Amino acid sequence: MKKYIVLGIVLLLILGIGFIIRENQTTYTSGGESTPGPKTSEITRSIALSEVAKHKTKTDCWTAIEGSVYDMTSFISQHPGGDGILKGCGNDATVLFNSIPFHNSAIRDFLTTFKIGILTGM
Repeated sequence: MKKYIVLGIVLLLILGIGFIIRENQTTYTSGGESTPGPKTSEITRSIALSEVAKHKTKTDCWTAIEGSVYDMTSFISQHPGGDGILKGCGNDATVLFNSIPFHNSAIRDFLTTFKIGILTGM
């Protein structure tokens, strides 16, 4: 039981740190001024599943979940489930993602920080 409590605490810490880092990301313009990066609601790039399929490695991992496309490459080494995340690389991983009990609403909110587009041709 202690193992699950410790795992839960570690997961929350990782998610909290990742959320803070993503929220503080800044885009720099050529004039040296900084502006906040795009909000996930502003991301409207259309990406076909055939394009997602090209990004299926540990060093280049895109996945589609519930109609959105995410670049998970930077999160792979931090994923609490280890290499289990690699099963979703290059795929529509909706069923896989939803089958994991730990993927609650907090995880879903964290996932949006990796969103790069909307899946087309579903």
